[in-house]
Parts: sequence; C-alpha cells; structure tokens
Amino acid sequence: KRHLEGDGLPPRNAAVDVSNYVTLAFGQPLHTYDADSLPAKDIAATEAKGGEEYVGIGDVKVTCAEGDILITSGRQMIGLGAILGGESTAVTSDTTNVYIEAAWFERKQIALTGQRLQLHTDARARFERGIDPAQTAWAGRYAAKLIQEICGGEVSEQQCAGNVERKLPTIEFEPSLTKTFGGHYIPV
Repeated sequence: KRHLEGDGLPPRNAAVDVSNYVTLAFGQPLHTYDADSLPAKDIAATEAKGGEEYVGIGDVKVTCAEGDILITSGRQMIGLGAILGGESTAVTSDTTNVYIEAAWFERKQIALTGQRLQLHTDARARFERGIDPAQTAWAGRYAAKLIQEICGGEVSEQQCAGNVERKLPTIEFEPSLTKTFGGHYIPV
C-alpha cells in the first residue's frame, strides 16, 4: 500500500493493489478479474468487428471499431485489451476467486484504439511504449504468489496462449570507450 500511495494510487483491494504494484515495479501491466463473475472459464483476445458496445470500469461506455482488441469470456466482451477492464467482472471486496491476465499486445493497435477513444490509462501508456514480452508470464506468476501470500488460497496452473517472437537487439560495444565516457578503465 505504501508503494502505491507513494505513486499517487489509492489502495483498493489486495488483488487490484498487487496488479498495480507489479505494473509499477516491473512495467508489466496486469488485469485481475473476479473469476466467479466471468461468463465462461475461457478468456481470449480477439479483434473487434466494429460496433461492439461495452461498459468499462468506472462506468466508461465504449463503442469499438474494427480491429480494436477485445478480451472476451465465452462470447461476451469483458475488457478492451491493454486499455480498460470491464465493470461487470471487476474485483471487489466480496471477490473470493481471482483470474489474473498477464498479456502482451501490439503497440500500434493499442495506441490507435486509445487515441480514438481518448482513454488514458497506465496500461495503455506502457504498452504503447513497448514492454518486454519475456517478462509477461513471470509477472503473472509473481502477482499470483503475492496475492496468495497476502490472502491465502491456492494458485492454479498458469495457462498460456499465443506466442510472441522476441527479437533481441545487437549492441556493439567498444570496451576502450569506458575510460573515455565512464571515467573508469575496464580491462578486457
């Protein structure tokens, strides 16, 4: 709670606080759902056909355009990918079972959707700037561990969908320049 308050985020409940903490500490946005309020037990990310209507957290009403990323449970929309979770599946103080979504989304589509809808969220800002897909699964497991430590309960098996090809950059480095730019010689 101290870390969240220090960053100007009011504490809400253990699950939401943990997801916000992981987002702030590691840059990986997460979303928590009240698992018992999900229409089905399968969660998927799909592209909108256009015209889908949705009520997000904070009673924000959204009409989707073709290509927007929808988070669905069964055939029902429960979130706008990387931007806004749904009011009907939000974690509350009465929640007893939590579903954690740790995902990676394409930067360009998130930016276009967010700009069109004029929705500004921490998750959107991070996805637009790019996050490391290699930490996505780890962040979800870490959040589950923290929630378990705080609230008790059991952590289920992690499920993964999709695959992101990670392209590691090649960095050329001239060791002799450490003395010039860093003021310290590092023997090679």
